[in-house]
Amino acid sequence: MTTEIKTVPNVVSFFDLKDLDGNMMKWFEVLTKDPKVTGNRN
Repeated sequence: MTTEIKTVPNVVSFFDLKDLDGNMMKWFEVLTKDPKVTGNRN
């Protein structure tokens, strides 16, 4: 089971997924390279 994909424009898209064992996972895609959002990624 998955939830609807939600998007914060130019920041992040995300959804939740429940596997067959009932484990909940959050999947996301960062849509910006702004270090204020992503942190310091060297």
